[in-house]
Amino acid sequence: MDDGNLDTASIEAFALSEARSPRLGITEQFFAVHCLDEESPVACTWKVHERWLVHLRLKDERYFYVLVVIARGEGLGIAGGYASALARVYLALYSKELPPEEITLALGLQPSDIRRKGDSPRKGAHKFKEHRWCVYPDCPKALEFEAQLSFLLKKILPCLDKLRFLQGKVYGLVQVAYYEAACSTSGWSLNQQAVEGLHKLGLELDVDLYVSGPQFLE
Repeated sequence: MDDGNLDTASIEAFALSEARSPRLGITEQFFAVHCLDEESPVACTWKVHERWLVHLRLKDERYFYVLVVIARGEGLGIAGGYASALARVYLALYSKELPPEEITLALGLQPSDIRRKGDSPRKGAHKFKEHRWCVYPDCPKALEFEAQLSFLLKKILPCLDKLRFLQGKVYGLVQVAYYEAACSTSGWSLNQQAVEGLHKLGLELDVDLYVSGPQFLE
């Protein structure tokens, strides 16, 4: 089958048909204890090495179920499925001196989110003791942690010299919230490029792990 004749909608529809009427044992086992989020079932579709990874949202869970779709003969096929953690990955810079606007000006990079010293998250809550400036990777939020970190490093490494200029005025780290399925805990890893990138930037890596969801039925 010619990949050029495939459109994303057809690939996603094929993946959804597998989720709703499983042919694979792993899909059947997974959806015996999980429910598809029917209101917005597809989080993203990502092509990797002639395969399409269709990330499906689940009802009442943060993590995803990924179906691997391939071109097979004159049609499509499912090459596998697995639970995939939701990872929120971002660079956070904290400062008691520099407001977010000055950090933006110094780096030449627009923030994804800012928080000012003295503000409160809600009425009656404590006030923030420092400014916070955050930037997220330019990629789908459903992608695996390692992929998101790679996108984030590509975005901030060009600002390396400017970031070093801010040393002593800001405290920076890459923060990760990692939501994993209890039925399929697999953890994460850092490749050599990621380790080298974090080292060049002089940044800490802070990972918070969360596990939820049902176990597979016996």
